[in-house]
Amino acid sequence: MTRWVEVCGGYGDDWVWAGNYASLGWRWLTCCPEEITVVKTARIDPVDPMIVRYRVVIEDAADATRAATVTDYFPEGMVFLDSSLPVARQGEGEVILVLPTIGPCEEVAIVSSALTSGAGRYKNVEVEALSVDGPGVRASPLLCKALTPLPSGRFLPAAALLPAMTDIKRIIPCLDVKVVDGRPSVVKGVKFVDLKRQGDPVELALRYDADGADELVFLDITASSEGRKTMVEVARRTAREVSVPFAVGGGIGGLEGIVEILDAGADKVGINTAAVKDPDLIRQAAKAVGSDRITVAIDAVRNPAPQEGAELFPLEDESPAWFEVVILGGRKAVGLDAVAWARRVEELGAGEILLTSMDRDGTSDGYDIPLTRAVASAVGLPVIASGGAKGPEHMLQAFREAGADAALAAGIFHRREQTVRGVKEYLRSKGVSVRL
Repeated sequence: MTRWVEVCGGYGDDWVWAGNYASLGWRWLTCCPEEITVVKTARIDPVDPMIVRYRVVIEDAADATRAATVTDYFPEGMVFLDSSLPVARQGEGEVILVLPTIGPCEEVAIVSSALTSGAGRYKNVEVEALSVDGPGVRASPLLCKALTPLPSGRFLPAAALLPAMTDIKRIIPCLDVKVVDGRPSVVKGVKFVDLKRQGDPVELALRYDADGADELVFLDITASSEGRKTMVEVARRTAREVSVPFAVGGGIGGLEGIVEILDAGADKVGINTAAVKDPDLIRQAAKAVGSDRITVAIDAVRNPAPQEGAELFPLEDESPAWFEVVILGGRKAVGLDAVAWARRVEELGAGEILLTSMDRDGTSDGYDIPLTRAVASAVGLPVIASGGAKGPEHMLQAFREAGADAALAAGIFHRREQTVRGVKEYLRSKGVSVRL
């Protein structure tokens, strides 16, 4: 028994694929395929519109541990790039992956990517599941996850938006997460102190998803074993409920933590302190899971005192300063030039930089334009401006004057002082390319 599969996804109201892309074949090694649920979603990469990102979430609803091989078929014109699972074998048009085990009532997320050769539709292939309990062949349920109804007649090829995606600016709500009274909670303060609870992280994520956010960032500011467990669960819940891509960062100390967060369903992982202490972690992570999934967060402060080797930049009053990297949530300066560190991060294989001005965080004074401009001019990676936004005027400034690729904000969205859609409408009125 075989069945055709639709893959759903999109940017805001622009649903751009359905039945377009390669699907999966499952060969289960034990027990009952009807007790396995599989949800597959697809997104166009926000940086490179020729790359399609897939997430497959597998859930074992029964009381038995299973192992599986996953065969992903790619039609002509689509080339496999990478996967979060080890590749057992790769042939013409197909990739075989190995899922070692999935335990009772467990959920496993597989993330992979493929490169399209150009404009057009890419048709799904068939899905087949085999049971070893008998001769019969039964299809396991493969569901199309669509949190927003797909309007009739909107089955457009992904390529329809390609020309407009090359310089799209992203708006990214940030959710700082801490355990409060035993519950994961979004909090916000000034320069990471005087934190006030803002709400449940997944509920806020759903709100921002509906409001047109391009991506989300969750930051674990607990940075403890309790915080790590909490963030894994937040990632799982978010992956089930929210369609927008999201990253998780904060307190991730090594490759094992990176893989754990990605396996829970995150699209990207942000690393900061661990990368400063061990720069080779960036290279290892990029090799293991792909550069596109590694965001290096750089927190920096202005330092007017000259330091040998540090590059000086003019501030708003023309006085010179260099930008010093700080770690541990802004609590410790390490004497590292942020611009030089950004160049090193790029060389080591990071996919993007999340740049936060600790001088501006939570102040509502606007992004640090000299800092953002200095880093964005020094690297070829996408740079996300963070720290100090009060309104869309500040985001416009970050894009036009500093060369940022994305703008991140927290409090203004949590407190409903601004909406993502309202910000985007303002930016579009000023000639900035955004997704609405």
